[in-house]
Amino acid sequence: MSVLITLFKTDIFLSESQVHLCSFASNRPKTSPEPIPVDKIRAIFTQWLVEQIKVETLQSTYDEIEVLAIYPYYLQGEEGLREYKWKDLENRLNQDARQQNRGSEVLRLIRASEKLEGLVPYVSMSRLCLGTEDENGYPLFDFYCFYYYNEEYKYVVSNYDNTEKHYFDTAKEAVAFAEERIDKFKKEHNL
Repeated sequence: MSVLITLFKTDIFLSESQVHLCSFASNRPKTSPEPIPVDKIRAIFTQWLVEQIKVETLQSTYDEIEVLAIYPYYLQGEEGLREYKWKDLENRLNQDARQQNRGSEVLRLIRASEKLEGLVPYVSMSRLCLGTEDENGYPLFDFYCFYYYNEEYKYVVSNYDNTEKHYFDTAKEAVAFAEERIDKFKKEHNL
């Protein structure tokens, strides 16, 4: 078990294998405005790391523990984490009203594409982008970004900097455009 404890301002994230499983609000617990005593924080970490008590049990014991939405997917292994990532991407894309829920259509086509399968999807500036990662999950190269612009242009495929734009009437045309260029991208980056 690879364990990571991350401190972000006042939250502590309990994580395994670079996946945040639950957050522990260290000075603003859900049920009390009082700071959490250090002894309680020590007890939680001891139970989780040393005694290897499950996150669900810790949550039922301590009001300060909040299990994150990713946790049930994490328990399913790599396939569960992949599924969570796709659902999270879709939710994030659909939060932008300008996209008019068109992000889901593009995401579905990209997910089904065998040619684009090896690329890692992510959201940047309300755009669905594709790229590559190194073995530690850090971005290496950006491929294309997809977004819905307006009724006039409909679907846009651009480079990451948005300086090169291609406009399409349908999501299918936009994804096909990217599929046509993936081999050149892989060759240029030795992938």
